[in-house]
Amino acid sequence: MRASLHKGRLLVELGRQRFDEDWIVQDAAINVVIQLAEEAKRLPKSFKAERSEIAWHKVVGMRNIVTHEYASVDVSVVWTALEHDFPTISRSTFGGEM
Repeated sequence: MRASLHKGRLLVELGRQRFDEDWIVQDAAINVVIQLAEEAKRLPKSFKAERSEIAWHKVVGMRNIVTHEYASVDVSVVWTALEHDFPTISRSTFGGEM
């Protein structure tokens, strides 16, 4: 999970313009979202319960959307997840940003 959060931070560091203009960066971001969600699915229920401020079901739900409805994915939603949700998950889970 740390690695996925770190990758998300690195993608954000590339900047929004690069993200918007480069389908490779967008695909990498989608893949990182999938990785994080897969890792979240495997977390113990007690771990998730202790961090109830994170909407774990939404993390997993986003994975389902980008995996099964990939042709209609709004990449701006993926960017928002990387920019805002990943740091929140990182702080809650590991006590700091990745």
